[in-house]
Amino acid sequence: MKYSFVVMLCLLLLASCSNGTGPSGTSVSPSTLTVIFTGSTNSGPGSRKELRRNGDPDIGILSACMVTASWTMCTDRGFDSYRLYRSLSPDIASDTSSAVLVADIDSYNSNTYSDKEVTWNTSYYYALLTADIRGSGAWSNEVSITIPQAEAPKPSRLSVEEFSWFYSKLSWTVCPNHNFRYYRLYRSLSPGIASDTSSAVLVTVNDWRLDTCFTDNTIAPSTLYYYAVLTTNTEGISVWSNEVEIRSSDPVPYHVEAVIQVGAKPWDAVAPPFCNLVYVTCRGDDAVAVIDDNDQLTAMVPVGDSPYGICSGPDGKYVYITNWGSGDISVIRTADNTVIATVPVGNRPVNACTLPSGDFLYVTNRSDNTVSVIRTSDYTVTDTVEVGINPDGICSSPSGDYVYVSNFASDDLSVIRTSDNTVFDTVSLLTHPAGVCILPSGDYVYVSIFNQDALAVVRTAECELEGTAGVGNGPWGVCVHPTGDYVYVVNSMENTVSILRTSDNKVMALPKVGNSPAGVCITADGTASYVVNYGEGTVSVLR
Repeated sequence: MKYSFVVMLCLLLLASCSNGTGPSGTSVSPSTLTVIFTGSTNSGPGSRKELRRNGDPDIGILSACMVTASWTMCTDRGFDSYRLYRSLSPDIASDTSSAVLVADIDSYNSNTYSDKEVTWNTSYYYALLTADIRGSGAWSNEVSITIPQAEAPKPSRLSVEEFSWFYSKLSWTVCPNHNFRYYRLYRSLSPGIASDTSSAVLVTVNDWRLDTCFTDNTIAPSTLYYYAVLTTNTEGISVWSNEVEIRSSDPVPYHVEAVIQVGAKPWDAVAPPFCNLVYVTCRGDDAVAVIDDNDQLTAMVPVGDSPYGICSGPDGKYVYITNWGSGDISVIRTADNTVIATVPVGNRPVNACTLPSGDFLYVTNRSDNTVSVIRTSDYTVTDTVEVGINPDGICSSPSGDYVYVSNFASDDLSVIRTSDNTVFDTVSLLTHPAGVCILPSGDYVYVSIFNQDALAVVRTAECELEGTAGVGNGPWGVCVHPTGDYVYVVNSMENTVSILRTSDNKVMALPKVGNSPAGVCITADGTASYVVNYGEGTVSVLR
């Protein structure tokens, strides 16, 4: 009896070994694996997540790049888990070192898995290991699959709309593809962004298909930049635009850094070269305020009745003040801020300018419709020139051959030839021209048109109005930057300054200043601008 029991036990052990359930076998059966592509490049139900903005139905649709694996269920009691592997090369079962374990599922009745970590236009191999509780397992068949090719988006065309010393505005064409996902705008200090983005800065990501412009406010002045746009679709495929470049402008003053309290009803200012001072006429005090280079009010110089306009000679040694109420000119020596001469002129003098040589001073007499010519060597009025009605602004050409006078009531510009002090030409303008300035090149004269919120652009070669540029409300005083690249226009009715780029006559900045600004001047080195605020008795300092 004992012998029979031993024989039966041996037979059972042999049977177990022959069925693969011993130490060298497995207690589970292999599954049969199937893998199919379940993503979509179409807008089928459930295949995309839609991110729609502003009523555009074709925006931000996220396409699925995905394969789904399924296998036969393991019913063996020794089951522990399903382990799904993916590889770029075949024979996973013989070497899993190059394969990725994409799923480890310990529920025997969970027999599907969606793999979303795949990319378009790529071939993969999959195999499933059904593991048992002893750490062994049975491999399924190996399945290969190729993810389809997705269509690349159409590249955008990038262009520069405008730029200044502190910003650049760019735009690009709309991506027409419905599987659009986002634009990425890159900026670099070196060309070739598409070949190497490591040195580029990602300045914006726009995920709305119709959002095709961006203003970059993070650039530095006087710097060369390159830009390119990368358009990406919902399949993750990207394409580069063309590359554009800009060189940001040299910096000019545009940020208010100080506000200086001066006298009552200040009207105009000048920053004479070589003396580091700014002079401001104060009509309510019959005086001229003196500001030093630390933005401190250092003196008040008494002059005539209701001082209005002011200008300096080319050497900065003297400033000339038109006294509206007393009908004369005060001459201040800048070395000691002393009035050294008073010169009678016409009725209601408003503005003045010197010739580049400094030999003569020209003064507009508003109520007489004339311009007085003063020889500066002895402060004698040598001539009087009849111009239009209510002459106001005045400036000299860089050569000194011509003086330009805006006539507020007759809506024109008188051109005086200085060799004989005759009106050489008259240019018709718009309603109520006021301030006048000329570019250092002498090619263009700019005239503020008070009643039409515009700046008239007069080409000096033909003495004709070339066009106008829109500025703020109630433009009055004007001043050109020493580089000739920008013109400053004070907008008296909206308390701003329009900083206009002369290359295309576009307003690049619109800083807010004090109440009722009237006059403006810029230092000879171009680093600071002083705006006179008539309505509050202050000067705004822009740097």
